[in-house]
Amino acid sequence: MDWTELDAGFELATVACDMPHDEAILDIFSKLADKVLPLRTGEEWDHIRMEFWADSGRVVVYPALSNKQDRTEKAGCQVVFEDLLRTYESLANSELTDDAFEVQINKELHTWTDEIISIASKSPLTDTRLIFIDSASGSLVRDITIT
Repeated sequence: MDWTELDAGFELATVACDMPHDEAILDIFSKLADKVLPLRTGEEWDHIRMEFWADSGRVVVYPALSNKQDRTEKAGCQVVFEDLLRTYESLANSELTDDAFEVQINKELHTWTDEIISIASKSPLTDTRLIFIDSASGSLVRDITIT
């Protein structure tokens, strides 16, 4: 996976539909361990926040502190998953009611979190708390510590 630096401490990558998720997810966690967390030396954080921006296919990932209301991330990753975007667009262009759309997108986000959690357990960041957020609604999708 190729990364592009956006700003100091932030990088962007795109995952094509044909790229295996396990490779991409492990690469994200390696990027966090090797590049992002060292930039947070001396700063408190107690979890990795993973925000799903399904309408653009993005997953924004950064270390955060639970008791902070404001976003203070100084380093992180943005990853565009083309198949997440395609799924969102397919649901958005369907004949689903708004309520049915919400149910389907929530199911999709839970499927993604299951996959990320499973793969993250093989990453260098075991024993790390992950908080997954649906950025469209601002709602919590999952809060779990990977082991």
